[in-house]
Amino acid sequence: MNSKTYQTVLLGALFHDIGKFIQRGDFGGLNITGKHPEVSATFIKSWAQFLAPWADLPLLENLVARHHESSSFPETLRAQNAPPEMREFCLLVSRADNYSSAERDTETGSGNYKTKPLTTVFSRLKLRSETQAKPKYYQPEVFSPKNLFPGDEAKLNPAATGKLAQDLGKALQEVSKAKWPSFQVLYTHLIAVLEDHCWCLPASTQEEMPDVSLYDHLRTTAAIAAALYQYHAARNDFSEKNIINDTEQKFLLVTGDLSGIQRYIFDIASIGVGGVAKRLRARSFYLSAMLAGLAHKIVADLDLPQVNIITISGGNFYILLPNTKNAHDYIKKLRIAVNQEFLTSFGGELALNLAAVPFSGQEFRHYNLVQRQAREKLLLSKLNPLSDMLQDEAAWRENAFILEKMKTTNQGYCKSCGKLPATKKIDDSIICTLCDQDLRLGKELPEAKMVVFYSQKPEHPNSFSLPGGLWGLLASKIPPVSEKAIVAYLFGDGEQKGIPSIPVRKVYWSNFVPQKDGQPLDFDAIAGCSKGKKMLGVLKADVDNVGALFSLGLGDRGSISRVATLSRLLEAFFSGWVNRLLTDKFPNIYLVYSGGDDLLAVGPWNEAAELISQIRTDFVRFSGQNPDVTLSAGIAVVKPAYPIAHGVSAADESLDKAKSKTPKTIGDGKDQIAFLGETVKWDQLPKLLEEGRALAEWAEKGQVSARFVHHLLLYARMFDHYLQNQKIEGLRYIPLLHYDLHRNVKKAEDTLPIHKWAQSLADISGNSIRHLALIARYALLARRSSNAR
Repeated sequence: MNSKTYQTVLLGALFHDIGKFIQRGDFGGLNITGKHPEVSATFIKSWAQFLAPWADLPLLENLVARHHESSSFPETLRAQNAPPEMREFCLLVSRADNYSSAERDTETGSGNYKTKPLTTVFSRLKLRSETQAKPKYYQPEVFSPKNLFPGDEAKLNPAATGKLAQDLGKALQEVSKAKWPSFQVLYTHLIAVLEDHCWCLPASTQEEMPDVSLYDHLRTTAAIAAALYQYHAARNDFSEKNIINDTEQKFLLVTGDLSGIQRYIFDIASIGVGGVAKRLRARSFYLSAMLAGLAHKIVADLDLPQVNIITISGGNFYILLPNTKNAHDYIKKLRIAVNQEFLTSFGGELALNLAAVPFSGQEFRHYNLVQRQAREKLLLSKLNPLSDMLQDEAAWRENAFILEKMKTTNQGYCKSCGKLPATKKIDDSIICTLCDQDLRLGKELPEAKMVVFYSQKPEHPNSFSLPGGLWGLLASKIPPVSEKAIVAYLFGDGEQKGIPSIPVRKVYWSNFVPQKDGQPLDFDAIAGCSKGKKMLGVLKADVDNVGALFSLGLGDRGSISRVATLSRLLEAFFSGWVNRLLTDKFPNIYLVYSGGDDLLAVGPWNEAAELISQIRTDFVRFSGQNPDVTLSAGIAVVKPAYPIAHGVSAADESLDKAKSKTPKTIGDGKDQIAFLGETVKWDQLPKLLEEGRALAEWAEKGQVSARFVHHLLLYARMFDHYLQNQKIEGLRYIPLLHYDLHRNVKKAEDTLPIHKWAQSLADISGNSIRHLALIARYALLARRSSNAR
């Protein structure tokens, strides 16, 4: 494989449509007349001196100028008319471009390319609604979680677009002035620059609903071109006939995840050893680092750019590979090697699941279905985790069932996890190597600015081992040049100053931990921030029907670029925006994980309810107010000393209730929250919480007694009996409540609101009586018992 030609193809695919952006504004005095391929070629010429060490310049100019085969473009701009020595590579990039936007030829639209905005992809999603959601649009702004929320403005402000173009020009100018240590570092930095500036502009303005970002189109085109080049290089066949063959299975979609995550994170035997709160965050981070590290190892070992990781979020990844024997063999060997490590070092508690699906170029038209096929194959493999370790084609491997490393020494088993042999003394307890690593990571995480992944152990005392021969390092600044470094993940909105010495990606990992005086709070301290009783709220939430949204919600528009756009935005909301919410407004909430399409948090019980109410409000704005894109949540209220595994299990049960239809549910289930034994629709929650706070305040002031509040729970059960069985005796609560009110709450000017609220409970169609139990339980928890009679 010719490395310089390969690098040229990667650059050509990444910049083939850069002319679409440059045409929108002043871009350093470049000539922006002509069709966008011509403008892209002009840009490459302006960068000639800088690009010369990395690319074949004549080829690169032709790749960006001739990336179309359609007769709608002049013959001089068609791939099939490129010089003979370059034609096959122009056709390769052209095919990659077509595959990325596979369905685009079925739509025609119109509009001023300078003012037509990017429509949010959420406006396209459709599952149950009879009509399409009203389109919402993004404005030209540098990428940040705060800019994820589309609005109603259907035209771009040319001045704002021009400024963004200028910002991109300045960023690229800085790139061209620098000396780069390697092509990989340069290419990764270019990807980051394009994401920051091209995420909010449409890849095509000729569609009726342009909902694919230019960035996602460029990165997926580059990924496809890389896989396509390697496929043909492996066969030593770059003939035009074979390059344009759309039916041959040239591609391999690999998906992977881990089994045993929940058990590994939450099964901590001893609360006293190191503190559960620190340990949970460390374990959650470690699992995320495992998966990210393995994904980057795959593309690095196979000499693919990082754009070939199509998505990595929510505990799984999808990677585009060439469908070659080398790729198949590598994936099989990796799975065996990592699972052998999991078996010996983790006692088989974790397992790596990998599945691969070959497919052809024409199947990119329905890439979402290819991804679903890969996911289904992965789910089947999860039914037999570690099967490669325990059996071969003929029989069981009997020796594999005996784990020598799991045998205890005279120090016994770890006092924290209770599973692995104890090796290190911490205070008065002896713990295992992995739990010791948890403690160290838990201390380092709050101050870390990034995590760096290495292919070999770095010369740093605080590095930590990862499966697959990888190593990680939590750091506050970019480490020096190292051939061992694969990539550095820069957390959040951290600023990258100067030219990086290793590949750097900006990621939004949920890493917020409540602190006091620079030290993470434990669960008892977090519970102490509650209103009223010191209780924890264990919160779980996820997007409803997310699988169907990807496989069915896009209709026949499930291209790889559109799926990539949707996945990236969901990850940015849950990892980026939710983390920012906690930083700005909810500093007492402990975020165990948040990414992909779900989250788990632990906080003061009342703040957990307020947080998820805010998240849901923001999610509605984020998803363009599409009624088919909904969120469900469950909160379990537990004591701070309650085993966290049981608390999470209770939150899971609440989430299941939120996704179910109940006698009180209006319409279908889902799009709800289950809290304090009640399942309610989101729009009802703020009013119910307000009533709960008011009832607690009346109790604190002594205007109502605790007995009266407990009687309300009885009346709630009576109403439920009426609602579920339609038996009139359930309505006896009305006269009983009337009697209770007049006997125990004196009528005076300051108690009029109490009488008015209590009388409203006689309305059997009202939300207050339907969810009276939530209101009463909230009040009993929120009141300060020392002041209430």
